Amino acid sequence: MPSWQDFERDEQAKAPPELAACCARVLAGPDGRELLALLRARLFDAVLGPAAPEPVLRSREAQRHLVRDLERWRDQGLAALGGGEKGARNRPL
Repeated sequence: MPSWQDFERDEQAKAPPELAACCARVLAGPDGRELLALLRARLFDAVLGPAAPEPVLRSREAQRHLVRDLERWRDQGLAALGGGEKGARNRPL
């Protein structure tokens, strides 16, 4: 059974360089930023009621995890391209 350290280690894992570069190219521009904002609004801001079935809750958490991964990989790709972790998010590639 995984421990909390396993989950934290996964969160900090580096993406393969090709994946990070691809995420930076696709998600750092205006359309990519808009897509991530829409996904965040749909998956993080929408609240499921207390009667939501467990499979729905698990699916929602997996979707949220994917969005966080895409954002992290985009940031890693930007950093590798010399754009830095934070400020380059708004810079077109």
